[in-house]
Amino acid sequence: MLITLLTAVGMTLSMVFVWPQTVRILRSGRIDGVSPGTWTLSILMFGAWGGYAISIGYWPLILANTSCMIAATLIFIFGTRLGWPLWWAGLCVLVLVLCALAVLYAPLVLAAAMAGTGLVMRIPQFVKLLRAPSVEGVSTPTWWISAVNSGVWIVIGLERSSVPLVLASGIGLVTSLAMLALLYRRREPATALAESNAA
Repeated sequence: MLITLLTAVGMTLSMVFVWPQTVRILRSGRIDGVSPGTWTLSILMFGAWGGYAISIGYWPLILANTSCMIAATLIFIFGTRLGWPLWWAGLCVLVLVLCALAVLYAPLVLAAAMAGTGLVMRIPQFVKLLRAPSVEGVSTPTWWISAVNSGVWIVIGLERSSVPLVLASGIGLVTSLAMLALLYRRREPATALAESNAA
């Protein structure tokens, strides 16, 4: 019963974790500190998992990845309007086409994409947080939800004795917490500076 509940929570968090970032960009009109590389890899991950879900007919996973794909697509639409080069959007379309082809012709490639993107998708965002002059476009709730979601999937993986799920979720938890730590560290000096200017 507890694992069924945790699975439902995990699926729900998987569906919604991208939306705070989407809403932040839509409301603020800012992409400061948001990495197009991470969101391209995210689209690859959502496409790969969505393709896998379609191939096995698993509707909860199809819905979760469709929700994330819509949110990530909106991030790209507004990101390109706000200054990201158009070739990023082209790369996203190419990624989706490759995922569709993998579903039909190369399921092993799809499996590799599912595993690989989980490991590397957050690296560009972390680098962007280190280098960007401002991180005001980055959504803190997105990374909190990602951290909690990863923790839920670790518990599910431990209960099911699934080493890949525990490892992938563990990486997700550590990288989400690292992202949050850096994000808060980058925002503190900016807040202090704004307060001193207002005084």
